[in-house]
Amino acid sequence: MDSIFDITFGDELKDLGYKNNDEYINDEIKVVDMMLTYYSNRISGEAYDVIKNYALSDLERARNYIKKRLSNTEESIFLAGNYFRSIYHLSDLEWFFVVCALAEKADIRIKKRFLKIDGTNNIRYSSVFKLYFFAENIFEIENYSKMLFEIKDKLGLFCLDKSFVKIDERVFENIMSNAKSSIAFPEAQTFYPKNIAPLAIRENLAQKAYNFFNNKPENMTICFYVHGARGIGKTYFMNRICGLLNRAVVVFDFAKISPVNENFMLHFMAVCREVSFLKGFICFENFDKILANDKNNQTNAEFIIKTASQFTECIFVLSCENEKLPVVLRDNYSMAVNLEDLNHEESFKIWSLELKGAPVSDDVDIHELANKFTLNPLQIKRAVHEAILKQDWVGAKLLSAKDLSSAAYTQITSELSDKATLIKKKHTWNELVLPEAQKKALERACNQVKYKHIVYDEWGLKNTILYGTGLSMLFTGPPGTGKTMAAQVIASELHLEIYRVDLSRVVSKYIGETEKNLAEIFDSANKSNVILLFDETDALFGKRTEVKDSHDKHANLETAYLLQKMEEYNGITIMTTNLLGNLDQAFFRRISYVVHFPLPDEKSRKIIWQKIFPKNAPLSKDVDFDFLAKKFEISGGNIKNVVITSTFMAASESKKIEMKHIVKALEYEMKKQGKMISKSDFGEYGYLL
Repeated sequence: MDSIFDITFGDELKDLGYKNNDEYINDEIKVVDMMLTYYSNRISGEAYDVIKNYALSDLERARNYIKKRLSNTEESIFLAGNYFRSIYHLSDLEWFFVVCALAEKADIRIKKRFLKIDGTNNIRYSSVFKLYFFAENIFEIENYSKMLFEIKDKLGLFCLDKSFVKIDERVFENIMSNAKSSIAFPEAQTFYPKNIAPLAIRENLAQKAYNFFNNKPENMTICFYVHGARGIGKTYFMNRICGLLNRAVVVFDFAKISPVNENFMLHFMAVCREVSFLKGFICFENFDKILANDKNNQTNAEFIIKTASQFTECIFVLSCENEKLPVVLRDNYSMAVNLEDLNHEESFKIWSLELKGAPVSDDVDIHELANKFTLNPLQIKRAVHEAILKQDWVGAKLLSAKDLSSAAYTQITSELSDKATLIKKKHTWNELVLPEAQKKALERACNQVKYKHIVYDEWGLKNTILYGTGLSMLFTGPPGTGKTMAAQVIASELHLEIYRVDLSRVVSKYIGETEKNLAEIFDSANKSNVILLFDETDALFGKRTEVKDSHDKHANLETAYLLQKMEEYNGITIMTTNLLGNLDQAFFRRISYVVHFPLPDEKSRKIIWQKIFPKNAPLSKDVDFDFLAKKFEISGGNIKNVVITSTFMAASESKKIEMKHIVKALEYEMKKQGKMISKSDFGEYGYLL
């Protein structure tokens, strides 16, 4: 009998390597075809043994032939089939099963020949066993049951159906198209993070994870549970580790498909096989969605982690919700990595990195930006990008501190609007008329924000002052003396947004509601990096009373709670009051600056009168600012009211703003306050009334 091997393969190519994957797979399928030819020609009796010997001998020759050609193949030539076999460490028998499945799908003739073995519509595992061992009956095969169980368990996991010898569609595509990746699901993406540069921050954590992986027990799958706020850099962190280990990673997003979806198992197993095929890692995003306190969800989560562990040496679970290591991960070789919010030094590094090469003006202090805004790396990146786009739009040459601050605020979702109002107009130092001592106090307060990084970080005061690092200010004085304007000046100087707290929505007669409202305000402010202005705070911050009943006791608790929240707040809190005597003395110990706003003296009143009229206002030459400043001891707020009234009077008459308009408006303002006034009080200008 002639050898079918000699007819099928020959010797002319045995010393040549494979040129491509198609040529290699074609040889592997020829082996299956050869064995089917022998099996279809088998006869009983002594002749059967002869054919069997030929078949098994040619099978061995064919294996050696292919191995020799593989050894002569250039290393630069990728052969997906051989790669698949090597990464799964498949034995000759296991690989024969895979090749049979490939042949059955690639060539309809081979499928028809297979079906004759057992006369069924699908290739059975028993049929392949019979063919490989050239057995008439499976019971002739030693340890058949054990081998069947092991092959189904292994190949059923990686590439074959456990009922029939049918190959997974994705695996078939990978091998036949000579590709390493063919994932095409919307919930899965493959990344090859090679040559990833060291992280700007937390590189030490990435190196620690790298060493932790390299020192893990052999054949053990490690799980890194990476927790942190959205945008903190979890994906960058994961990619850096994968880059250090030179491994690809497939990211599977549970926000796009859930375990109850009818296609979940198909997609999940395809992704797992892809990970194994790439010798890569798997990453689960939004894994929190299947970690609810539901028994079925817990079971699903345990199955997912256990299954993935069989395909890869490393699993990443990225989470924005749960701070603690989930229960389903505790029985595994798991390590929780908490990426906390940025500290000042880290924030400074990210701002510096994003602004590198950008045209910034001299007023931009990166340390100040890092102190003022509690942003994550993604928000900082977006803020700089937005500021640059706006700069291009308006045609500005340089990025200013105001531009960057404005862009930073767009990254923050404010929840303050329910109980506080954004003050959009911000006054400047030139508009504020105050005695020198008060101005110096306000400047020192601003410097406490500007140079916070030097005192707390460089000089190390943060190590001794563990809380109360924010800035709290109390402005006292009669109405209209500039307290609210000063708060706006500080906001303008520091390029911060300022919110006026609506006390009517904060103070509640119901026990516990005031504290709840205050907590919401301060929590939102911490996220939004804003100045909180509590205007006219006498009612809220009054003296703690002697406890006579439960209401007095609760009022004292509200006061104590407010003091606590002020100390915990890292931003700026400004409070104004008209009645200094009404405030509890405990406040003064916990307030950074107390600034008294007196009624303006004659010199200050004249400056206010002169500054408050805009340049375009048609002011008559008969307006006597010296007389107005000397004769009427009123606040800046009163002067503002007089100016508004007088300008509208003049506008209605289509005239310039004359002294008579100001005198009449002044008379109205004084009477509005309940003061008795006559023509004689206006001296030489009394005739104008």
